[in-house]
Amino acid sequence: MDGGFYTRDHAGIRASKDGSAVVMTHKNNAFAIDSKLQDVKVLEGHLQEIRAVACNQDSSLWATGGDDKLLKLWRSPEWDCINTWTCKRGISAIHFHHDGQQLFFADKVGDAYSVSLTSTEAPALVTSHLCMITDLTVSADGGFLVTSDRDDHIRVSQLPKAYNIEAYCVGHSDFVAKVLLLESHPELLVSGGGDGTIRLWNFKEGKLIHTTSLPCNVSATADKEGLGIVSSLSWSAPLQRLAVTVENENLIYVYKYNHDNQSLDLQKTLTLSSMPSECCFDGIGALWVTGIQPFVSRYVFNGDEIVEDETSQSLLKLRQKLNQIVNAENEATVKGPMKRKNRLPLTMRGRPERPGKQEDGASSEVQDDSIEAVHADKKKKLSND
Repeated sequence: MDGGFYTRDHAGIRASKDGSAVVMTHKNNAFAIDSKLQDVKVLEGHLQEIRAVACNQDSSLWATGGDDKLLKLWRSPEWDCINTWTCKRGISAIHFHHDGQQLFFADKVGDAYSVSLTSTEAPALVTSHLCMITDLTVSADGGFLVTSDRDDHIRVSQLPKAYNIEAYCVGHSDFVAKVLLLESHPELLVSGGGDGTIRLWNFKEGKLIHTTSLPCNVSATADKEGLGIVSSLSWSAPLQRLAVTVENENLIYVYKYNHDNQSLDLQKTLTLSSMPSECCFDGIGALWVTGIQPFVSRYVFNGDEIVEDETSQSLLKLRQKLNQIVNAENEATVKGPMKRKNRLPLTMRGRPERPGKQEDGASSEVQDDSIEAVHADKKKKLSND
């Protein structure tokens, strides 16, 4: 099953651990929001959909990447773009190493790379899957790289020599969309994807600890595509809560970690007026939510109660400013030249143009192989070995 996770317009959100900033992405723009909710900075430079955003431990550096094959590094709080790498293919996931010296990213054909933030060296290949890598993360001790893919695999690789496989987390029956290591529980990993389940693992041992089915699967209907597909996971260490958004549902599920039973228990279901794309906890335990519409909401926890922050004048001003920016962008698009929309799924884009079909001024050299050719080449090499 292929969810809209791979093909639709994307809106993402990430919050810093110290609560100093939030970065929201919408189409090819990123919006940096300061902690006082009074200023919005537009981070321009991407040419196509932004698919991933991440920040380092002290929130001084942020990275964005997407379909335009550009990996951009931003410095906070000035929000200057201090480096740009042109990658071979579209970027699907990004994660900073905890030492602050490296940045890991994955692409849509199944390759994961690392790039040094202290040198001018080109990104180096770390590991490969036979299909698209959907997400990646690095353990708190920096010793392991966890990658997930469209073939329901979760691989735990040793660092820095990622060709040494520590374990596989096997159990999902469909693609794995998200993997998340739980801060304050360094041995635990949460995963979710297209099979409508959330799974808790001891990732170093590849041991499945707990499985819970998403409540929306109980009322699943055949005419509603994408139901039960996890689109984001976010963990709050202070609250010991996990927030989950699901494709085509205007709901957010909030789970509480039960330490005694090592399980995730559903605590609350939030109903939103619009469908969320992603959610993210900030350092003080507030939950930020965004969607394609676009919109941005903020929820605060008061004991077991979860309340939307509707009284903040700063947040209202923020929404107005975001709407102004997006409306101006849409108006400029309408007035501009008509362009043929790429209707191919994300995983089918990036094919080389036929000879003589390249745009004026474009190089005739093919820079990127088709995805099928890359996967076929990988499988051929494995069979020969």
